[in-house]
Amino acid sequence: MSRKFHKTVFQIEVLSEDPYPEGRSLVDIAYDITEGECSGRVHRVSSEELDGRAMANALIEQDSDPEFFGLDQDGNKIDDNEDDGEPDFVTAVINEMEQQGDVFYTNFLMTLMPPQERLSDDDGEETPAGSGGKKAERRQFRGPGC
Repeated sequence: MSRKFHKTVFQIEVLSEDPYPEGRSLVDIAYDITEGECSGRVHRVSSEELDGRAMANALIEQDSDPEFFGLDQDGNKIDDNEDDGEPDFVTAVINEMEQQGDVFYTNFLMTLMPPQERLSDDDGEETPAGSGGKKAERRQFRGPGC
């Protein structure tokens, strides 16, 4: 079964006393409408289902990357399980920090690592994948004035 993707187009209408400035972010527009001096509403213009190829093309058209949804340039699923023998970036950084003994940053980076890339020792403690099973000791970080 092939993956399904969706493309939805919205139009934002803003009513204001002065010409509305170009380049405002969606957050700024929402603020101007809900808290500021403007009135506005959002219209759903269209919604369509896309296959992988169409989604890859739509992402490229947005100056994004098909890898955002795990696709290659042709819209085919990228094999996440493909092992090129090199550790991913986070694992490589954790390994380097462990070798240098930087426990705080190792623990911090482990929170950024997806759960499937963490290993669990017999006692249930998580260690970074590729760390050789070394556990990072837990330390509480206290900033200045603490």
